[in-house]
Amino acid sequence: MVGEGVRLKNVMKRVWAEALPDVPYRADATWDEIGIDSLKAFEVVLRLERALGARLPLELFTLDNTPADVVRILVRHAPAPEPPKGTPAFLVPGLWGSVPLLAKLAQGFEGQLAFHICKMPGLETPARTLGDVGGLAESVVREIQARQPEGEIGIVGYSTGGMIACEAASRLERLGRRVSGLCILDSPLPGRVENFAPWLLETMLPILSRSSSRARKTAALRLLGGPGEGSGLPRDLESLLFLFYLRLGLLEPARRLLLAGRDRRSAEWTSACRRRLIVRLSLRGALAWSPPPCRAPMLLVAADQVQGLGQVERWREAYPQIEVVEVSAAHAKMFEPAKLARFKPALLRLLQAGTTDTETAS
Repeated sequence: MVGEGVRLKNVMKRVWAEALPDVPYRADATWDEIGIDSLKAFEVVLRLERALGARLPLELFTLDNTPADVVRILVRHAPAPEPPKGTPAFLVPGLWGSVPLLAKLAQGFEGQLAFHICKMPGLETPARTLGDVGGLAESVVREIQARQPEGEIGIVGYSTGGMIACEAASRLERLGRRVSGLCILDSPLPGRVENFAPWLLETMLPILSRSSSRARKTAALRLLGGPGEGSGLPRDLESLLFLFYLRLGLLEPARRLLLAGRDRRSAEWTSACRRRLIVRLSLRGALAWSPPPCRAPMLLVAADQVQGLGQVERWREAYPQIEVVEVSAAHAKMFEPAKLARFKPALLRLLQAGTTDTETAS
């Protein structure tokens, strides 16, 4: 067992150097403390899977883990090559880096649905691509075509990934592929409000939707020029310049400034700037996107915020075939066991129906 631990530690160090060449290896610091977002953590785990030739336990995806924790979990589980069980489906995250949440979702369907989480580009990618739903969908289409060149396709998109998944499904249909089911997990569908400045829209959403009273108060303070949530950044020149770029919608200069500063600034600064930039990028993409034609059976799972502002109705107008399940939960809490149970049967029906029909026909 000791020898296996040493071997896995060496594999972990090698994978770390390949995935994170500019980040020192710190065995006892969590991903968050090191300043690594969940997409980078996910890349490390994917490389580990390739290096070990094994499917790894979902426990590895939590941002509270340290590299030493990962090695201990691997020793305990003694990973062996094992294909995932269940109906295959592609899972599309948003730009937020929501992979740990999606791993929790996948765990709730283990043995029933075999999810493959599609990889989203990181902040090394230019803003014009990160803020373009069509461009992001095209990368998802390429990944799906490479991993599953034939047969029916099930797709699930979470948060802003729902719009990307919807666009990808439409493009796959135009390529002659059959999408057996498309699930939109709590994805916004903004109205045609291009004349609103993105910062104003972001400020107004918590005020108008079913956010907590604290979130509404914070947003109102920001709208009135008070500090609100934005006071989380220090008041140095670099931070003020970053916020100034965001206010003017200059997302590419903001992205470059963030990349230039992340190796010398604190993890807290990097995380705060990253979150603000991704909000702007996501809003830019959402406001420029129009729902394309899609024939696939569809399911919308709407948590609290999407239920507000008439977004469920807009999804129904765009896709009359869509089934809607409303869940009383915050966006990031909808995969808790009690909340997941609310929409699990509908999601299983959607994604397993195509498989059942195929088996019956044969």
